[in-house]
Amino acid sequence: MKKVCVVGASGLIGQALVKTLLSKGYTVLETSVRSDPVLIPDSSWESKIAEADFVINLAGASIFSKRWNDLVKSEIYDSRVEGTKLIVSALKKAKDKNRE
Repeated sequence: MKKVCVVGASGLIGQALVKTLLSKGYTVLETSVRSDPVLIPDSSWESKIAEADFVINLAGASIFSKRWNDLVKSEIYDSRVEGTKLIVSALKKAKDKNRE
């Protein structure tokens, strides 16, 4: 069966998506990506991305948790952009590893 890595699966949409994917017979690999290396003590999230057939990125700061100001807007934007960069980097590493 196909493996799907859902990054940011703990949110409202992520939880519903994981439930649906499981009901359809997919193997779901849930993970979260943080741009702060202190919060990533190992690269287990990279290995989950590498073994997945599909990657769905739902990660990012909540848009509902705080009143929007310039700082909150920056946090929302950065959490999505930096998280996506990390996922792309992990996908490139996996691709390069498969070529070896």
